[in-house]
Amino acid sequence: MGITDLRIRGMWHIANPTKIFDYVYEYDESKKFQLICLMKKEKYDGLPLEDREALESLGIDEVEVLDVRIKSPNNPVQLMEAKLLVFKV
Repeated sequence: MGITDLRIRGMWHIANPTKIFDYVYEYDESKKFQLICLMKKEKYDGLPLEDREALESLGIDEVEVLDVRIKSPNNPVQLMEAKLLVFKV
């Protein structure tokens, strides 16, 4: 009859970041709350110096600031420098 069209769209699902980056950080089930921030080193270095110093002066009891290497989204064989910030309660 020529009155209908079939439209097909792709559906993408993104895996949970705790699974994607399990080689960088293992989620601690014993804690009530965890805030994990992962960013490229260039982004972290672009933060104001006073903010970076404040984060790093908190100490491991409050916030951990770790240097890590993560897989590049463009080529997983290549690793890129990143910063991992972890806050646990």
